[in-house]
Amino acid sequence: MKAIHSIYGEKKALAFLYKLAGETQKLEQLIQQVIALIGKFRAWQKEHKVTTQNPE
Repeated sequence: MKAIHSIYGEKKALAFLYKLAGETQKLEQLIQQVIALIGKFRAWQKEHKVTTQNPE
């Protein structure tokens, strides 16, 4: 953050920080969706008795 502040100034540094916070929230939501999909996929695997091979 210090590097951004020294290059762009306080206003732009804060703008970047707010944008970073927003993008971090979007990423968190996306990760939660991926985790939910993995859970659904594992349930589907159990239901259909599908096994996957572990890479060696």
